[in-house]
Amino acid sequence: MSYCLDYIGIKFRIINNSKEINKSNILIIPGAGSFDYAMSIVKKNNLNDSLKKFVEIKKNLYWVYA
Repeated sequence: MSYCLDYIGIKFRIINNSKEINKSNILIIPGAGSFDYAMSIVKKNNLNDSLKKFVEIKKNLYWVYA
């Protein structure tokens, strides 16, 4: 995912804490081959509640399955 975003010139950062989630307007979560790993990071860092709040306030959350 990061290679694709770099290639098309989109600035991004990889985050793993609730403070960064709260500061973000858009989240892109990888799917397919990386979904299990992404979810393990969410669980390991206790980010479930932060993601729920992010969605509840209608910010943009994208799950990419490619």
